[in-house]
Amino acid sequence: MLSLDVLPADILLRIAAALSLQDAISLSMVNQAFYTLSQEHSFWLEPLRTTRIIQPIPCATTDDLTTRTTQNLKQLALHTLRLARNWRQPLPQITGPIKTFHCGVHNNILYCLPGTDAIVLYSLIQGTVICADVKTGATSTPMFVGRIFDMSSPLEELTSFTVAALVEDERRVMAIVVLTATIHPAVATRVVFTCDLDGGYVYNGIFMTSSVVGVARGMRGGTIEVQSFNLLRRELSTIVVTDRPPQAQALGSTVIGDTVYFIILQSKDAFVEATSHASPPPPNADADALPPALTRLDYCVLSTEPNHGRNTISVARNVTTDPLGRHTGHSLEITFWPRPSPSGSEDAGEGDEWERKRERERAEGRKMQPAQTICIPGSLSNQPGTAWELLVIANSGLEVVLVVDPPSDVADAGPPANGDGDGDGEELEIGRPPTRPPAPKLLMARYDPLLHSVSLHELQIPLDKEEPNLSLDTRGICALALDDHRGYVIVVTVHNVLHYIPYA
Repeated sequence: MLSLDVLPADILLRIAAALSLQDAISLSMVNQAFYTLSQEHSFWLEPLRTTRIIQPIPCATTDDLTTRTTQNLKQLALHTLRLARNWRQPLPQITGPIKTFHCGVHNNILYCLPGTDAIVLYSLIQGTVICADVKTGATSTPMFVGRIFDMSSPLEELTSFTVAALVEDERRVMAIVVLTATIHPAVATRVVFTCDLDGGYVYNGIFMTSSVVGVARGMRGGTIEVQSFNLLRRELSTIVVTDRPPQAQALGSTVIGDTVYFIILQSKDAFVEATSHASPPPPNADADALPPALTRLDYCVLSTEPNHGRNTISVARNVTTDPLGRHTGHSLEITFWPRPSPSGSEDAGEGDEWERKRERERAEGRKMQPAQTICIPGSLSNQPGTAWELLVIANSGLEVVLVVDPPSDVADAGPPANGDGDGDGEELEIGRPPTRPPAPKLLMARYDPLLHSVSLHELQIPLDKEEPNLSLDTRGICALALDDHRGYVIVVTVHNVLHYIPYA
């Protein structure tokens, strides 16, 4: 019987190119021929490239893998598998020391640059942004942008990330600001586009592609309109009028390549404006119908990088209402909307049949369908004075990290207030202090693109009793970010300290 060892090296390399990353590593550990090949640069390239299509690997998306050393490629492969194995656990474990960075008044995270040590921070008090390198401690000069109300998904380029923000400036005028953060040769931020918006409209759902930036707007008695501006020639502007009334709130937008989708709430149905039809309810929606005492409120849409993101996420809140009309959070519904595939082949063809096929492919590419919904008991936690609630999506769209206050019917019972508790039950009850709300939970919802399933994981964080300012009590988290390339959950505490928590 032939063994792999007798096959020529070029045949073995072809076999290696078809292996998954897990299989490539396993074979390199048990087979002499594959172990020898694993010392070659080309052995790791194809498995890493294939993995990169499905999930991020621990480097920037635009990094050229061919420029890396063989040893570095192997480290990327091992890091990817360690992270995937850890994040599959119900309670993922921290795998190394936590890096800290004192961020001062810039204690809100605008976005991180996944696969790098750079992060863009925002000061709600001053209305300024900085780009920081947490590895070297270098920061850019603070730049004023105004009060941010909404933000597009970051557009990733070779050495920079660009984002559009809907802001109110010092004149109290609504405007669009496009901000670029660069990491090479040094961290820096600069505004590359600004445009004032007309008064009298309510704006939301800001979006940006490589060539245009735009926003949804509405006014009383009108319909929802989409206004876009050319990034190179701001005098070029387009307004698209939809048939949706302004009370049909645009929850948010998502950009896929150069196509913009708006998810709009009208009555109790969600619409995707690109197809102008009611989207189907989430899977098992009938089976999971809410009790009459609960009300479902569509809340927001979280989108990802236009060219490399894999999902859009919509969030709904289930609330109970008291006689005075006050809402109490009951649970959260997070729905993953996988990106549609490209709209069709660009190959030439002939005849009406080819045109009909192209049109069917274009129509299919315009559809967005919800895949999976996960229900999380509790409500989003919030810290006074922060810019955003504690809910963030990874740049890939495969994970959502959030801080959740458990339901109000769950409480922490404090220890007995007197003695060691050696008495009868009545004395313990009298001496017991009142219960307090339970600590919030740091949770992660993960979407598996191969199994089309969603799982929920609780992220444990350590308490540092010796250094109170470095404490990671979930009650003190005021900002979140996620680098799912390298496996870092990033939090800012009320002490204005940024923490990089490693899980790989």
